[in-house]
Amino acid sequence: MLLIAAIAGIYWLFAPDPGWQPPPLHQNDLRGVWTTSAAGYRNRFLQIADGIITFGWGEAGAGSYIIDDLAIEPADGTALVHLNYHDLGGIGYRFNFHYLPHGDGIIWLPHQQNIHWLRSNNEPVHIPEFR
Repeated sequence: MLLIAAIAGIYWLFAPDPGWQPPPLHQNDLRGVWTTSAAGYRNRFLQIADGIITFGWGEAGAGSYIIDDLAIEPADGTALVHLNYHDLGGIGYRFNFHYLPHGDGIIWLPHQQNIHWLRSNNEPVHIPEFR
């Protein structure tokens, strides 16, 4: 009986709060250059600044797009961000990622949970290359 009470107590302490809501998030909260040290992502980056998102694809170059809007929802104790953007031809896209404001911020993609992107620079450093 004591073991069951201990397990229940530990679960209660660490279980996600079902009523948790992510704090409001704005594009400026994500501003800067994001990089990862994960193998296979050398010279890749994500840059968000002034209504523009730029994906750095390493040797394949980079592509910049115009941000339309940003929405967030709670997901597993993080903010799941839905960033809608479009290319110069008007074709719309959505980029989904998890965001935690710990330190200078942590981003990871839903399908790559063990690859963390950290803000390496608070200001944009890459010139946008629109696609």
